[in-house]
Amino acid sequence: MKEIGLTQEKLSVEFDMTAAGIQKWLAGTRHPSLEEINLIADKLGVTQTWLVHGLEPSDTVDGLAHDRQSVLRNLIRLERSQPMPDTFWEAVSAMAAAVSSKTPPTAVKSSSASSRNGTDG
Repeated sequence: MKEIGLTQEKLSVEFDMTAAGIQKWLAGTRHPSLEEINLIADKLGVTQTWLVHGLEPSDTVDGLAHDRQSVLRNLIRLERSQPMPDTFWEAVSAMAAAVSSKTPPTAVKSSSASSRNGTDG
């Protein structure tokens, strides 16, 4: 908090609470209500998801197509139940890097038998 110029006293004034109440939030002995979370997020200019979980909306599977959500959730479940080998994650990371570094093609050439076997010209 000090890095961004916030103190417990400033927070207590801003949110009309005691410094002890803020301390309990920060220590994890008391959790803010949903209304308080919304107020804090609005005042700080962050999303509620970031405030509560440290995640930006772009860090979640929300908004992705159902089949993609399903694949990603399955990978997460598998990793938590039995971690994948490092080589798996290295391959996934390499694929993600390769895809993100490519620019989208302007036209997609149709695949024909001659182009698949390298005989087109």
